[in-house]
Amino acid sequence: MIKKFALNKIAVSTVCLVLLSMFYFLPTHENINTSISITNKGKENIVYLLDNDNYVSKVISYYDENSIEDLIRKKIEVLTNGSEELNDFKPLIPKNTKINSLKIEKDNIYIDFSNELLTINKYIEEKMIEAIVYSLTEINGINNIYISVEGKKLEDYDYPLTRNIGINKEYDITNLFDLNKITVFFSKKYDDVTYYVPITKVTNDKSSKVEIIIEELKSSVNAQKNLNSNITDDLKLIDYKYKDNEMTLTFNKQIDEHSKILIDESINENYDVNKINYEVKNNP
Repeated sequence: MIKKFALNKIAVSTVCLVLLSMFYFLPTHENINTSISITNKGKENIVYLLDNDNYVSKVISYYDENSIEDLIRKKIEVLTNGSEELNDFKPLIPKNTKINSLKIEKDNIYIDFSNELLTINKYIEEKMIEAIVYSLTEINGINNIYISVEGKKLEDYDYPLTRNIGINKEYDITNLFDLNKITVFFSKKYDDVTYYVPITKVTNDKSSKVEIIIEELKSSVNAQKNLNSNITDDLKLIDYKYKDNEMTLTFNKQIDEHSKILIDESINENYDVNKINYEVKNNP
């Protein structure tokens, strides 16, 4: 009996040791992902760079930072020198531009550049400002940007600079009164990687912003501009409700996940929402 008990005990111990060895030497998926993120790439951070069609585009760059100031400097470095993983995108800040001073105060960033910033080609100066403002306001809690060169504010801009300046602006207006400004996100691809392009539409259209977003996303004209949404012209927004930072959209048919991402991005850019709901209802 004792011998049998001892053998059973040895067998159980052996199995336990094997299982423990397996857990020890085979890392979990979580550990693998963390290792790749830290050692090979770093944290995901959003910057806006120029793509091959001259759109200021929302892309992800990878680096680590220890503070908001460090993050701002990293973003400006990418906007000035580009990055290896984004070599198909062009930086917009002129080479050799330096940060003279940087101050963060509540939701404001005050950044003073060296004179090299003024060597920017006048035809893409506006895109450079858009890229700086949109890249820095992606930082949680930052809303306002103040840009100066050698202590002097840039002319022709109203301060503070916010995302309300728009990006990749397109104009469809008949007069300068009652303008409606809506930013819509489209998708593009390079090397099988999807990235996003925001287009700010300036129009006299008095429709609600969400109605204009849907119409812009399903416009066949966008295909000619190499912008994608996967939303066909037969999609109809039957109704929408916006209350208590929650929006509910009712369509005549289902929408794929890719299109939902574009709608979500666009609505979040134009409305203060915490949740977006999708419903389907057949037309009467």
